[in-house]
Amino acid sequence: MSRIHIHLVDGFAHDHVLVRVDGRTVLDEGDVTYSPLYGFAQKSVSVEVPGGTYRIEVELPDKGLRAAQDAKVGAGPHVIVSIENGRISIRSVRDAGFG
Repeated sequence: MSRIHIHLVDGFAHDHVLVRVDGRTVLDEGDVTYSPLYGFAQKSVSVEVPGGTYRIEVELPDKGLRAAQDAKVGAGPHVIVSIENGRISIRSVRDAGFG
């Protein structure tokens, strides 16, 4: 098993956010909002996943937005989720500085 860390960052504005990993709901949070003071939405969750590939799904049900992505554990332990140009962006990175 490996641990991934899912971080909600830019673009959230009082949103209801659902995050699922391999079909299991790991975050169901209302009023998620980006904070310019901190540079992110102050919401994150850590999840154990099996080695290899896992599927992450992010949904903002009140806005009708949804995105899913298959990711490899080796791509990086940090998963960055943001709203960009009205779409959900999901990317894996190695560094906690979100580089």
